[in-house]
Amino acid sequence: MHQQVQDAPDIGNEDFLLRRITTALHTSPQPDGTRILTSFAFREEDDEFSMYVAAEVTHEKVLSCGHEGQEIVELLAGEVRQLEYMIVRQPDDCDDSHVYAKARAYKANNQIKRDCKAFAEFVNRRRAAARLEAPGPGL
Repeated sequence: MHQQVQDAPDIGNEDFLLRRITTALHTSPQPDGTRILTSFAFREEDDEFSMYVAAEVTHEKVLSCGHEGQEIVELLAGEVRQLEYMIVRQPDDCDDSHVYAKARAYKANNQIKRDCKAFAEFVNRRRAAARLEAPGPGL
C-alpha cells in the first residue's frame, strides 16, 4: 500500500536539523584557511536528504552513526521549507529523530542542484556569522 508522506507539523521552522557531512568530500578549502560547504553535501541519489532533529538528539549520537572524518552541519527547518521541501519523519537505526527532506512537487535536476547550492549557502552564511562573533578555526 502506498503511504502518504506529510510535512511533520511538530517540527517548527525555528528548529535546527542536523546533517552529517564528510569534510573532505563536502567542503572546499578557502584562501584564508577556512572551508566552505559545497552543494554536494545535500545531493543524494533519490533527491531527498536525511537529517536529525537537533532538539531530540545530540551531535555525538549522530556522529557515532556515521563514518570517520564526518562532522555536523545545521539547517533550520524553515530554510528547508522555504525551498518547497517538506520534512518527513522516518526513524532509522541511529535514532528516532531521523527525518528527510522531500520536494513538495516534482523538481527538475537543475532546480535540485540550485536548491542544494542554496542549502549550502544557508549553512555557510550562519558559519561565517559565527566566525565573526568568535574568531578561530572552523569550517
